[in-house]
Amino acid sequence: MRRLARLCSLLVIASACSTSAPTVVRETVDPSALAAAVASAMASERASQTQSPAPASSPTPSASPAEEPTAVSSTPAPVVQRPATPAPTPLTAATSAPSSGSGYINYHGLVVDGDTAIGIPDVCLVVGAFVCGSRSDANGVWAIALPAGHAWNVIFVSLIGGYESLSIWVDSLGQEEMLVPTVRMRRTAVGTATPATGYVRFHGRVVDANTGVGLAGICLVIGSLGCSADKPRSNSEGYWSVDLTSQPYWDITFQSPQVHYRTVTTRVYSLSRNDVLVPDIRMRPQ
Repeated sequence: MRRLARLCSLLVIASACSTSAPTVVRETVDPSALAAAVASAMASERASQTQSPAPASSPTPSASPAEEPTAVSSTPAPVVQRPATPAPTPLTAATSAPSSGSGYINYHGLVVDGDTAIGIPDVCLVVGAFVCGSRSDANGVWAIALPAGHAWNVIFVSLIGGYESLSIWVDSLGQEEMLVPTVRMRRTAVGTATPATGYVRFHGRVVDANTGVGLAGICLVIGSLGCSADKPRSNSEGYWSVDLTSQPYWDITFQSPQVHYRTVTTRVYSLSRNDVLVPDIRMRPQ
């Protein structure tokens, strides 16, 4: 700025010199050189203003170190204490008969030869599902536990052969234990024709469901829908018998020709035997 002021003063002096008397000349200045100097001074001034120092930047706050996340202590899930499940009690090979207080009735008795009254061993007691639920011992003594509140049809089948199968009904009549009257099995009659090879003999009795009286003339329908003349029928006391080819089971329909009784269809199983006594067929009046 001082340099610029000096140049301006020189210009004033030059102007004054041009208007004053020519005889008083103190300093001679070349106008063109003076103009060039002024222009140079102004350019320098502009350059100095342009290159002004950059404003001091505010100090950048130092980045604080990143705070590590505070570990939140997780609360462990509550442990539910469950009572230990007891291991199942293994079943023993020999299971005692249910007691009378468990909803079962203990039936027991003796099965003997009908002629000699000697006990028969290995007589199978078939109940309900045509399986051997129990069997007699070497002296013919037998026992079986059955649910209370029902009458049961028990079939006695000799496993050693030589005896006709026998069916009886047992009922506790409210007692906790029932001694069944002696069961007498008849020997197979000598000369009685046996089923041919590959056949099974099914036999039994058909009775009135209300009175228990045997029904005569009931037609056994096997393999067809009609009761033709060649179909077997029950005798005068309601007993019936039929020989069928050996296979796991047969369906037999019992039909009353006079339509006095409702038709009954039952499934009979051979269980690898050639002689099967079927439980009583109970028919209800129409």
